[in-house]
Amino acid sequence: MTFQQGSSMYQKDDLIVLNVKSSTPTGFSALQNTFNIALSPNPANTEITFTIDLAQSGITHIELFDVSGKSISTVVEGFMPKGKHNLRYKLDNLRSGIYTYRLSQNGQMLIGQFTVAR
Repeated sequence: MTFQQGSSMYQKDDLIVLNVKSSTPTGFSALQNTFNIALSPNPANTEITFTIDLAQSGITHIELFDVSGKSISTVVEGFMPKGKHNLRYKLDNLRSGIYTYRLSQNGQMLIGQFTVAR
């Protein structure tokens, strides 16, 4: 999956990308100097939005894991330009519970959790 600068929407399977903008993000901590991510809503019911600020362009990977650590879905895997990206992900196939996400790009990784509440 490839994202292009200036795109306003891209859809594939359970992923919808909105508002791809090329800009340089600011305000990163030392541990998050390459990218930052926020999820909303959390807890989520039918879909969740991953808001990602990328300081660099590169191959970007977001993977979801269940409570046992089993990989259950790849949200995105491909080249993304630097800037802010809003990725809406449908949760239709996930049961209520706590899930882990892993965002990686250019050798950096960020891990967090979100809750699905039905």
